[in-house]
Amino acid sequence: MTSFHDLRHTYALRLLDFLMRLAVAREAVNRGGASVADHIAFNPLLIVSRSLSHPNPATTYEYLRHLEELMHSSMPRSPSSTSSRVVCIPLDDPAGHATVTELSPHPWDAKLLDDLTSFDGDLVVASFRAGQLIRVDPATGRSCVLVTGLHMPCSVRVHRGFGDHDPRRELFMTEASGRIVKVTVG
Repeated sequence: MTSFHDLRHTYALRLLDFLMRLAVAREAVNRGGASVADHIAFNPLLIVSRSLSHPNPATTYEYLRHLEELMHSSMPRSPSSTSSRVVCIPLDDPAGHATVTELSPHPWDAKLLDDLTSFDGDLVVASFRAGQLIRVDPATGRSCVLVTGLHMPCSVRVHRGFGDHDPRRELFMTEASGRIVKVTVG
């Protein structure tokens, strides 16, 4: 059973992950030209610390161990493209991104990827159009379908280190309707 405390931790990790990605993007745009005041005002750890009402920001630093050095994302080649690429983006050099795999290279097989997450060393990608969760090996780009028959999956997450769920075997997927589905792998 998921507790309020589990949800609080999940919220904090998602917010920190989002804010860290946003900070990297802001740095790329500013090219290091942001002022000290900008860095203080937009400090992801302080924002999360304040939103959780942590009396000591050091408490929030514990969340950093759950974040990765590389960010993976699903993105089309262009706004009008139907390609379904998974890319690896180094956080210290966002412009240096590289394609991990192309899951639907043909327009008639467009998967329309939505969200993805790290899972047991691999990536799991939600395919909105195909109704699938697809497992991708980030080192080789090889993929396989984990689950099919889903109704417009738009988010997939691993329950990382909180509660009694096994992050090596269990995923949580949200459909466009808002329904949350627990998926056990293996």
